[in-house]
Amino acid sequence: MISPAAEAGRLENTNYIGLISALLVNAGQVTRIMRGIKMEKLTLKVEGMACEHCVKAVTNALKALPGVHSASVDLKAKTANVEYDPKLITVEKMRFAIEDSGYEVVP
Repeated sequence: MISPAAEAGRLENTNYIGLISALLVNAGQVTRIMRGIKMEKLTLKVEGMACEHCVKAVTNALKALPGVHSASVDLKAKTANVEYDPKLITVEKMRFAIEDSGYEVVP
């Protein structure tokens, strides 16, 4: 049986974890603002994806690139939506990472 004091401590720690997570997310946003980083958004058309494994492969390839802030891939629409820092990464490098994973970026 868990004592009320132990349960209260567990709940208190859970709240701290949520608070710390929120602070880390906000810290990243604040850091980008303070550095004057202007993120750009791009949608790439990706051919050759057939399943969720393909989605994961393209997503991971993009997220591994320095300068890519976020990437989401839509299997049905055959697109990859990317938010990135153009000072750190080029569209050509993103295209190469996708193609290096076995998929084709088309116009």
